[in-house]
Amino acid sequence: MGVGSWVVRAVLAAQVPEGAPAVLHTQREVYVRLYQRLGFAAVDVCDVLPGNKQVGFTNWAMVKV
Repeated sequence: MGVGSWVVRAVLAAQVPEGAPAVLHTQREVYVRLYQRLGFAAVDVCDVLPGNKQVGFTNWAMVKV
């Protein structure tokens, strides 16, 4: 298990009650796979300020139930 996986699991164990959903947002596509391996599913993907390469980005909303 990598450091990122360890941190996410530790935060979930400490902060999210058993059976409660956890929600997160990421703007880094490279992290989407990490969160999917930890049981999160992308429920929405949207481009924020599309066409503006200086400040625009993609946002993934993810939920773990």
